[in-house]
Amino acid sequence: MSEAADAGAARSHAAAQVVVDHVAHRYAEVTALAEVSFTVERGTFASIIGPSGCGKSTLLHIVGGLMRPSAGGVTIAGEVVRKPPTGTGYMFQSSTLLAWRTVIENVVLPIEIRHGRAAARAAQARARELLRSAMLQDFEKAYPRELSGGMAQRAAICRMLVSDPGVLLLDEPFGALDEITRESMNEELQRVCLATGATALMVTHSIPEAVFLSDQVIVMSDRPGRITEIIDIGLPRPRTFEVTTADPRFAEYVNHVRAALAPRTAARA
Repeated sequence: MSEAADAGAARSHAAAQVVVDHVAHRYAEVTALAEVSFTVERGTFASIIGPSGCGKSTLLHIVGGLMRPSAGGVTIAGEVVRKPPTGTGYMFQSSTLLAWRTVIENVVLPIEIRHGRAAARAAQARARELLRSAMLQDFEKAYPRELSGGMAQRAAICRMLVSDPGVLLLDEPFGALDEITRESMNEELQRVCLATGATALMVTHSIPEAVFLSDQVIVMSDRPGRITEIIDIGLPRPRTFEVTTADPRFAEYVNHVRAALAPRTAARA
């Protein structure tokens, strides 16, 4: 590698919040991931998209320290990931709210787990701010069974954000929601990321969702999962579905991602 290339790589890693370096993973006789490498720069939003079973969720769990890779490694903010790192928030397809806790008790749960009940009580003021921003201020004493699916996911966003994480890891967070609620949640997630400067990495099956939210879309192949293309999304922010989806460039990016997911089909077309 040339000195210029070395310098460029050093600058890239210095700007990166998340670095995935030649990650591979096997389950028994099945190779789930093969030689996956990419970086996510600080304050940007990246989406991982690919066929079902290509190892997207496995990769996200490795990034979040929930499992160890068979080979390669991950660093977040310069630290090697060997366990779930502090300063990282998680959100999954199910809201995973605890049924026996009120909304505000659910929101401060990460603080309670890490720092105890006194710290959780002290964090309730921050939790109330988040609930107000999510339009849930009237539901802090409600239980999860009293919430709609969209409301529960908004509460889960508040729980993810209560400790002000610098990195957000999201695994199909809105896949179970209806289309209108999903669009609203995409806009809310974007607003939060812009306001806090958080770095986000999300797994999704939705091409429009990936394009709408992302600065880069990481396209993976069928198993064993490899990166086939990383597509930079140059749409201006802030984005709204009404304006952004009417932009001709939005359709161009969607078609680009779709072609990257099915290169053989695209070649025949």
